[in-house]
Amino acid sequence: MTPLRHSRVPGVALRLRDRIDPGADYGLSDHPDWRTVTWSRMIKEMEVDGCMIRYVDLGSGSDPPIVFIHGLAGCWQHWLENIAVAARHRRVIALDLPGFGASASLAHGCSIEAFARAIETFCERLDTGPVALVGNSMGGQIAAQLAISVRSRVERLVLVDAAGFSTCELPRSRYRLLVRTLAAVGTTAPLGHRGLARRPRARSLAFGAIWRHPALLRVDLLSEISDGTGAPWFTTAMDAIIVHDFRHELRTIAAPTLIVHGRQDRLVPVRDAYEFARVIPASRVVVFEDTGHMPMLERPARFNTTLLEFLGARHGEDPPPPAPDQRPDREQTN
Repeated sequence: MTPLRHSRVPGVALRLRDRIDPGADYGLSDHPDWRTVTWSRMIKEMEVDGCMIRYVDLGSGSDPPIVFIHGLAGCWQHWLENIAVAARHRRVIALDLPGFGASASLAHGCSIEAFARAIETFCERLDTGPVALVGNSMGGQIAAQLAISVRSRVERLVLVDAAGFSTCELPRSRYRLLVRTLAAVGTTAPLGHRGLARRPRARSLAFGAIWRHPALLRVDLLSEISDGTGAPWFTTAMDAIIVHDFRHELRTIAAPTLIVHGRQDRLVPVRDAYEFARVIPASRVVVFEDTGHMPMLERPARFNTTLLEFLGARHGEDPPPPAPDQRPDREQTN
């Protein structure tokens, strides 16, 4: 029999990785713990471009608000480990993108530009002024597009394992395969995901492409973020990611930009982080070792510290330069 370490089945290999100590902070919640928040009191709805958007809004302060944007098949709960911590310092808003979570679909179609316009209208309706825009995966692609199209809206930009480079360069056939694979999980009923969440081996098989150590994430967190599954726009949004090519426009982004990436991301390779940093003028890269596609959930405390340190600089100030021992490509490892 072929040894497990040589298996080509991702989930099987991941079961071995789950037995390796990934560090004490992997999957460890930050303080205040999101479980101490009465979230039902924070959930609101607002009509944007003819569709109802669900979002949470908490915290206050004179600094620009933080707006969190989730990725494909996601929901606002993808930022559960980060919202309450950030809200101790400033206003924080996280939403379900149109067509995901509990938000309705936009009437005029699905595209990265349409999502960006919806975020702009959303911020305008909430009278946020300039914001610190934080996006993961597709959400990072949307955030970058908004920073391109409405420069005055984005005071600072944080791209977390953002899509936008490999999606344009790899053959479409590979992404069609990815769509079929993720759709098998992404269109499953949330109840089914909650069942998977309780079985470590099943989690490794189902979510091995997303998280580095899925069996180590807490069951209650996985149950909460399952609200993003079964999204009506899953396949359509995946197509939107593939066709959207803004690489030639990224150099026009004026906002200081932090690029956070998991070294072992299997959906968006870490080289994409370097490409963003190469093109976006005022940017730097922070790479989380032994981490997959969602650093904000996999290593919450480390992510929150990195985010808040970046946002703590004075308005209009460029990101701090890399220390002398950092790589010349502006990478910092964590």
